[in-house]
Amino acid sequence: MLSLLARRFGDALVQGRAAILDSWFALNLCDLYPRFKKSKTKSEWAWNSKIRDYVRGIVPGRFMRQAWFSDVDTLYAPFHMSGGHWVALVIDLKDWTIAVLDPNEGAETAKQMDLLMKPLLVLLPFIIKALVPEAHLVNHQVPREFVYDSLPEILQCEYEDDIGPLVAKFIELHFQGINHDTIPEDDFVENVRMRFAVDIFEEFVEPLRV
Repeated sequence: MLSLLARRFGDALVQGRAAILDSWFALNLCDLYPRFKKSKTKSEWAWNSKIRDYVRGIVPGRFMRQAWFSDVDTLYAPFHMSGGHWVALVIDLKDWTIAVLDPNEGAETAKQMDLLMKPLLVLLPFIIKALVPEAHLVNHQVPREFVYDSLPEILQCEYEDDIGPLVAKFIELHFQGINHDTIPEDDFVENVRMRFAVDIFEEFVEPLRV
């Protein structure tokens, strides 16, 4: 679904200085965090090649190469919280913030959300300082941590099978500047899932014949 969006809206993303990451990005940061937290030489941490590629703008399945800060100010990424709970993240590299678009706000408590978001809030500044060329950070004061907030009035869904496609749709709506209060609720989620299925087949397998 994310590769489909990157292909379909590639020019608009480039013009808007935005890039779509994949689910591996946030997952990898969460996996690294326990070891990173114990390290006594955090500023010298050896970031793996995948994370280095992300910062350079190389994302598997994407044709565009958009490096952080030089080409991109906003990063979109899905984030698996727990169980069937996914959210969409909007990472602002200018404001050092992460906006969370959550289709199931009752799935985690505020304390659980803080714990789940902590790896991204802590690791992103270290990644930026270590991997973004200094020339691109001259006018930026990298903070100790990012901050996050959940955006209000996000369309809600309790069915786990629908949340993945809905999160991808949230990313599409956000970078197009479409508010959720304009979404017709009747059958919207089901239609999103079916539309993605058809579009992915046509894009990556073969066009459907009428």
